Amino acid sequence: EIMPSLVGSEMCIRDRLDAIKTMIEQNGWPPTRVELAKHFGFASPNAAQTLLEEIARKGHITITPKVSRGIRIAA
Repeated sequence: EIMPSLVGSEMCIRDRLDAIKTMIEQNGWPPTRVELAKHFGFASPNAAQTLLEEIARKGHITITPKVSRGIRIAA
């Protein structure tokens, strides 16, 4: 179950996606779940994974399973 407080509205998803895109642009590679958790103030990387799964479900990103930096922005 997706936690509404983490994900929220489509606007919240868009803001989080924009932040991930910025991190990729600045670093040259996608963030890890730990980096996302720190950036968004989540208590654990699991919360970041939940967020990523919701963004992926909406078709904005793809996630490569079992890859630390396996986040790709959808075309």
